[in-house]
Amino acid sequence: MGRNIGLGYLWLYPRSGTEANVGVGSIDSKDVVSILTNFIKNKPELRHAKIVDKNGDTIPYSGLLPNFVDNGALLIGDAAGQVSNLVGGGVETTLVGAKMASQTITESVKLQNYSAEHLKIYEDNYRNSYAGINVQKTAKYLSKIIELSKKKDLFVYIEEILEDIEPDFINEIVGGNFPKVMFIKELLKHPLLLTLLKQFI
Repeated sequence: MGRNIGLGYLWLYPRSGTEANVGVGSIDSKDVVSILTNFIKNKPELRHAKIVDKNGDTIPYSGLLPNFVDNGALLIGDAAGQVSNLVGGGVETTLVGAKMASQTITESVKLQNYSAEHLKIYEDNYRNSYAGINVQKTAKYLSKIIELSKKKDLFVYIEEILEDIEPDFINEIVGGNFPKVMFIKELLKHPLLLTLLKQFI
């Protein structure tokens, strides 16, 4: 998050020795192309790069759907809202859902029971899993961040805090966790962090 990209994030990671994925994720889709273009232009390692493919899509970020099963049907992944909302990632959260869904489907085939009532076992199990809990937590955090982003001083706080904060702490928060020892350590270094985190507790 920052003034240069608004409420969103950028990424750059290698696919091979000669190819890389470069991307942008943003709540506000108006300027994503120019944000991404500027990001690429300012990366020395991409100075001589050539774009070989472009794609994009929408990602749900409001948490799990109120219901993601019905008679003879169940949803997994983006379709069910199984996304880690702060980073837009969904591989782990979807794999957890896929495993649980496959177990429920196997049982349904044995029983020849494809009713919504029976398939709801999968939905209930997912909601109570660590992945389901984190999806709901990160959706709540993102909702608060969107509210805070309407305040002029949000990016001032974020930029000051992120200047020298421990990367491990950021990873834990993004994952939906608040490790107490790490939290206290960072709070002592950054009193402004309390101003932000009070909104989430």
